[in-house]
Amino acid sequence: MKKVIVMYDMVAEFIQYDGFLIDEHTAVIAEKDGTVLLVEVQPTDSPDVFKQSGGSMVIGNTAGKDVVPLVVSFIAKMKRMSAYDLFRNTIVKMNDDIQFDLI
Repeated sequence: MKKVIVMYDMVAEFIQYDGFLIDEHTAVIAEKDGTVLLVEVQPTDSPDVFKQSGGSMVIGNTAGKDVVPLVVSFIAKMKRMSAYDLFRNTIVKMNDDIQFDLI
């Protein structure tokens, strides 16, 4: 993972976060309260600055912990997990209704 700056879209303005580039289109940022988000990004004219170009998703909270090893572990876990396992063991067990367009 490469340390980068992510310009996060807050509708009326972009807020700058320190983040980590996971791949050419995905970064993670951690808010001050420890909330960690996976963000779709695109490069800018500056090599270490990326701008949000799509959605984002909260993947957890790391308050008081080093975010890098937790994100590395999360990415490795997701790569080993099937989509069905993710839905069955995580998403379906949530208390929130989530809508997907998969069929």
